[in-house]
Amino acid sequence: MMRKNVAFYISEHGYGHAVRTLEVVRLLANQNGVDTIYVRTAAPRSVLTDVDHPPVHLCSLETGRLDNGAKEDHSPLVINPRRTLDAVALLLQNREQIVDDEADFIRQKQVALVVADIPFLAGDIAYRAGVPRFALGNFTWDWIYEAYLSEFPQFASDLQTIRHSYQLMTRWLRLSFHHDSDLFGNIVDLPLIARKSTMASALPSEMPYFSKRIEIRDIICTRFKIYVRWQSNVVN
Repeated sequence: MMRKNVAFYISEHGYGHAVRTLEVVRLLANQNGVDTIYVRTAAPRSVLTDVDHPPVHLCSLETGRLDNGAKEDHSPLVINPRRTLDAVALLLQNREQIVDDEADFIRQKQVALVVADIPFLAGDIAYRAGVPRFALGNFTWDWIYEAYLSEFPQFASDLQTIRHSYQLMTRWLRLSFHHDSDLFGNIVDLPLIARKSTMASALPSEMPYFSKRIEIRDIICTRFKIYVRWQSNVVN
């Protein structure tokens, strides 16, 4: 009888990719019909600890193994385009070996489906292993990197390689607040995926790492100002 194993490839950039995809992993882990779930990522281990038990097998990868996301300068709000594109170019230099190694893993573990949020190399890996492959997310990395090409046009061929990898996906599980893309022939729109808080109704002012004077409306206003400032810069 064919085993029903699933492999998730998760971007290491930030926390959002891992947090939302692990909600899908938890849901599948509680369903009948799924034997083993392999989670392959270089995301921070602190985000992953509560899922590392059967039927889930956590496979921590070295940093930069699957994707590099975006490289930041001293702040998550400041992206360094050149460092980002240099890291992507280095990853693509090792692409064939990575794809070969990971495809071997998929075959050895009898994985029947690959889901990626949203490393582009997962398309190549699953295609080479001969299994269906779903992209999960609201954006693709080529869409992020495209904005940098006006300043660094020498990376245009790398962008085409990334797009080809995404085109190998058999389906895009597209989340809310997405951009347009013609890379996927089969698109299924999904609502937002978010983790439910386990902290009851605690406000930030009641948490030890927030000042007692901070109220939740201050945090919302601060984030809104940052967003408006960013939008203004984009428009101008």
